[in-house]
Amino acid sequence: MTKLTGLKAFDSSPALREAMKLLSDRGCLKELLTRSRRNDPADFALYTEYLRKFLAAGGKFDEAVVSGAVGSLSSALGHEAAPSLPAEHPARSPESSTSDAGDAQPAPADAPGSPHDDILPEGSPSAAPAACSAEYPTEECLREAAEGGDAKAQVRLAGMYYHGQGAAQDLREAAKWYRKADEQGNAEAEYRLGEMYFWRQGVEQNSAKAALWYRRAAEKGHAAAQCALAEMYYYSRSRRSVAKAAMWYRKAADQGKDVHLDADETFRFGEMFYNGDEVPQDYASAFRWYLEAAGLGNAAAPGRIGAMYDRGLGVRQDTGKALEWYRKAAELGNDEATYRLGEMYHYGHGVAQDYAAAAEWYRKAAFNGHVLAQCRLADLYYSGRGVRQDYAKAQELYRKAATQGNADALCALAELCYYDRKYAWAARYYHEAAEKGNSAAQYRLGFMYDEGLCEKFLNEHEYLKWYGALKWYQKAAEQENAAAQYRLGRMYDAGEGVKQDSGEALAWYMKAAENENAAAQYRLGCMYYKGQWLEPDFRKAVMWCGKAAEQGNVQAKYRLGVMYYRGMRGAPGEEGGHGDRRKAMKWFHEAAADGDADAQKMLGDIYSAGEDGDPDYEKAAGWYREAIANGNADAGECLKELVRDGKIRN
Repeated sequence: MTKLTGLKAFDSSPALREAMKLLSDRGCLKELLTRSRRNDPADFALYTEYLRKFLAAGGKFDEAVVSGAVGSLSSALGHEAAPSLPAEHPARSPESSTSDAGDAQPAPADAPGSPHDDILPEGSPSAAPAACSAEYPTEECLREAAEGGDAKAQVRLAGMYYHGQGAAQDLREAAKWYRKADEQGNAEAEYRLGEMYFWRQGVEQNSAKAALWYRRAAEKGHAAAQCALAEMYYYSRSRRSVAKAAMWYRKAADQGKDVHLDADETFRFGEMFYNGDEVPQDYASAFRWYLEAAGLGNAAAPGRIGAMYDRGLGVRQDTGKALEWYRKAAELGNDEATYRLGEMYHYGHGVAQDYAAAAEWYRKAAFNGHVLAQCRLADLYYSGRGVRQDYAKAQELYRKAATQGNADALCALAELCYYDRKYAWAARYYHEAAEKGNSAAQYRLGFMYDEGLCEKFLNEHEYLKWYGALKWYQKAAEQENAAAQYRLGRMYDAGEGVKQDSGEALAWYMKAAENENAAAQYRLGCMYYKGQWLEPDFRKAVMWCGKAAEQGNVQAKYRLGVMYYRGMRGAPGEEGGHGDRRKAMKWFHEAAADGDADAQKMLGDIYSAGEDGDPDYEKAAGWYREAIANGNADAGECLKELVRDGKIRN
C-alpha cells in the first residue's frame, strides 16, 4: 500500500495529479479512513487541500468519486467539507436492495473503497503513441482485437474509455466492453462491472448488481473482488454478515491481497471462528486470524495464541511457544496471560516448577483484579509456597476474590472460618458459594447440617438439620461430588433423616465408589464380603477393599487382612476362599503401621499363637502395647495373660 507520508512535498500541478493517483488507490482511502477515525485532522486536512487544488486547476481524475469519498468522511467526522458529490450521486448505495447475488448489502457511507486502479501500466502517457505496441496499444488496435473476441483486449479497451487514457472518456462504452469480456467469463471484467455499479460509473447505481458482479469474479479467485465483496458484507447495515466477510477476506488474503483490516477487526474474526459464532467452530482459522491481529498490535491476540499453543487447539501443542506468547501478552498488559504464566510456573507446565515465579506473575494479575490470580496467590500464601506463609494475607486475597463473586474464594473463606471454629461465618460463606453452584461448598454445607453445626445459621423451619443435610448433599451429588454421594448412601443406609432404603443406599454407594470415594469402596467391599443386600462375592469384596486401600484407607487395609486370614465360607473354589496367610500378614502389617489398633491386636494374637511359625511372645507383646496405646482395651487383657502365664516379663 502506498504510504500517506511524503505528500507534503507535492506543490506543483504534475505533483498534484500524482497525489490524486495516490488518493484513488483503494488502500490509501482505507488508510485515510482509519486515520480520520483516529481523529488525525492533520492528515485529513492535507488530503482535502490537495483535492481542492486539483479540482480548482481543472483536474478530471475521477473527481466525483474521490471527492465523494473524502466528502463523506469530512461530513461524518465534522471536518471542513471537501467538494461533494452531486446530490443525485450518493457516496454509497441505498441500503435496501436484493438480488440473486446473495444477501450482501451496500456498505455505509464511511466504508473504505474506491473505483478502479489504472488499467494502463504505471507511468504510461495519457495518450498512446501512434504506432500500436503490446505495451501501449492504440484505441484502434484494441478495438480491432476486441471486436474479434479477444477478452483481454476488451478489458483494456474498456479501461481506456473508463480512465480517458488513450481515448476520450466514455463510461457507458467502458461498461459495454466489460460486459462483452464478461460473456467470455473474464473475472477482471466482472470485478470492474461490480465497481461501476457500486460507484455509479456509467451505469445506474445498484448495490445488488455490484454484489452479483463481485461474487462472480470472487468465485473465480479474483482477489480484489473477494476483498470488495467482503467489505460489502462487513459494512452492510441491513444484512451484515461478519462470517461471510471473514470468508472472503481470508480468500483474498490467501492470494496475497492486502485486505486492509485493523487490529480489532482482525481479532474479531478470530473470536468468531474460535467461538463458532455465525460459522462452524474452526480453531485453525481462528489461529490464523489471531496471528494477523497480533502482528497488527492487538493486545488480546497474543494471549489467545498462547492459550491455543498451550491446549493444542488449531495448532500442534507446544508449551514452549505457549510460554513465549503468554509473555508477549503479559508485556502488553494482558492480565489473563499474566495469570496463565503464573499457572505454568505453579504446576511446572512447560517450565520447571517455581512457586516464587508463580507468585510474582499471580501478584501482577491479582493487582489488576484478576479473580483467579487472587485465589491462586492466596493458596500460595496459605501453604507458604514461594512466599512466606501468611494466613492473614491469604484471607485478604480470598476476600477480594469473593467480593467479585468467585465461588472458590467463598469456599476457601468458609474453610478458614470452619477450622477457626467460626461456624456461623463458615456456614454463611459456604451457603453463598453453594448457591452459585459450587459442589464442594454444597457438600461442606450439607456436612455442617449433618453434624449439627448450622442450627443457629438460619432459624427457618426448612433448614432443620436433616432437611439441610439432605438438600445440599443431593445438589452436590448431582454434580458428581463423590463425598456427597457417599453421605447420601449413609443416610439411606441408616435411615437418618430419610426413610431407610437399601436400594437407594446401595445406588449412592456404587456411584461414590465409581467416583473414587475410598469410604464408599470400603463399604461396598464389606457388603460383598458379608452378603449384606448383595450376593456374597469374595473377588468383588477384595477388589473394592483393594481400591480403597490403594487410596490409603486404613480400615480397608485391615479388612483385607481379615478377608485373607479367614477366607470366605461357601467359596472354597475362589481365590482366598480358604484363606491366604501371606497376604493377610501383608495387609495386617500395613494397617498396623498406619496406627490401626485392631490390626495391631490381630498381629499380637497371631505371634502369640504361633500361627505364622513358632510363637514369638515378645513380638506379640510389642503389638499388644501398640494396640493399647491406640485405645484397644482387649489388647490389654491379652498382654496381662502373657505376663500371668510367665511368657513375658512384666
